[in-house]
Amino acid sequence: MDHRTFGGRIYHSDFTKKATLAEIAERIASDRRFDLECRRNAEYRNRPEGEGKGGEANA
Repeated sequence: MDHRTFGGRIYHSDFTKKATLAEIAERIASDRRFDLECRRNAEYRNRPEGEGKGGEANA
């Protein structure tokens, strides 16, 4: 199990109503977008000081 990614939220309605495939797919896509945004933020935080947006050093 990879604990570096968001597994998604579990809602009470997950067990009490029937979700459509579209609803399930949207939740999966939303969780994936959250993971990607977190990864970009972590990479940005870990950049060496003075490194620009495109990876080049600022002059």
